[in-house]
Amino acid sequence: MSNLQDAVGGSTLARPATPENAVTTVGYPNVGRNPQDRPVQCTSRTQVLPGYNQMRIDCAGMWDGVSGGPFFSTLDRARGTGEIIGNVGGWNGGGPGVPTTHPAYNRISYSPVYTDRFFQLYDDADNGRHSDFGSYLQPALPFAMGGWEQWQNARLLATGEFTGEGSGDLIAVWADGSVDLYQGSGTGDPQRPFSATVRLAAPGSVWKNARAIAGGKFTGSGTDGLIVRWSDGELSEYRHVDRTGFHDEKALAKHKNWQNARLISVGRHTPGALRDDMVVVWANGSVGMYADVDTRAVSKGTFLAKPNKTWPYATQITSGQFTGKNSDDLLVRWTDGETTIHPGVDFAGLHGEIKIRPSKSPWSRADVVTAGAFGPDAARNDVLVRWRDGSVTLHPGVDKAGLHKETKLVR
Repeated sequence: MSNLQDAVGGSTLARPATPENAVTTVGYPNVGRNPQDRPVQCTSRTQVLPGYNQMRIDCAGMWDGVSGGPFFSTLDRARGTGEIIGNVGGWNGGGPGVPTTHPAYNRISYSPVYTDRFFQLYDDADNGRHSDFGSYLQPALPFAMGGWEQWQNARLLATGEFTGEGSGDLIAVWADGSVDLYQGSGTGDPQRPFSATVRLAAPGSVWKNARAIAGGKFTGSGTDGLIVRWSDGELSEYRHVDRTGFHDEKALAKHKNWQNARLISVGRHTPGALRDDMVVVWANGSVGMYADVDTRAVSKGTFLAKPNKTWPYATQITSGQFTGKNSDDLLVRWTDGETTIHPGVDFAGLHGEIKIRPSKSPWSRADVVTAGAFGPDAARNDVLVRWRDGSVTLHPGVDKAGLHKETKLVR
């Protein structure tokens, strides 16, 4: 007597080396979504499902009914067989817990990562055994930034050395008021700039009222800090931020006029070792600079540009080291997608501009932009972008010649 697999062929199972793999997933959506009752196939790359030892894939058309479908690492389409490293299932039955009207519902699927216990159970089933393998020990969870459906909710981003590890870290303020700290990996690898995440504030916290943030170095010791402009016009400084939260808060301003401070950025724009000079774009188009905010607060500023009709079109600003000047440069993203660098911004002015993206460029969809030091050197010339579709990219080594590479961190 021969086995069915001997007659029709079959696929093999394999252990994925990492949760990040190029795969082809196949499934049969229910007939209401798939009247022809034909299989849906999609080839994409898996990512880690944050907080779980599972894989996540973004493939449109995966409606109810695809559960159990294979993740093929190799596939012979003529035979319909290949090597399987996962299958639709796992957390929440295999997909995100969102309404069917949400775009993530039919796009995002999950799979467990096959580990020792999986192959032990499979071997028992194959040989008709029932073994006691003892208590299950959860493997160490891999780090993951998450997917586009999560990052669409990242309202504000700020960079700095917040963990004391000497590498660039990232703070994300989410739409629900929660705040996360992404610890820099310290590897200089643009594919993996972060290695862990720590929650600094829970959903519903006061951070839902934050309207602008910028990281800086305000003291000669300890971790970097953060400046926050709140919805009521209060301007706060946290001298230090670390894995345990926000420390040494002080009020820089407490009047409604600061509600008109549309954009803020912090950098080293005056002589000295600290990054404690703040650039502000006001609602009337004026641009102001406030030096040494930790010691001088914002009682006296200098206008770099008087009220005008140009700067109201600035939608993102961030300070960085892009041109090798003695003081930091200012990168500006405009509403039409044009992106410019103002070199060596200081009290003397903005000193012209260098266009690195033209008008009507895709950068009109760069919703949140911040610069930090994520590369192999300490230069703050790596630009991180959260795009309108929720994807996140890193552009290392930005200089006066423009943007040279793009690494997609979140798909």
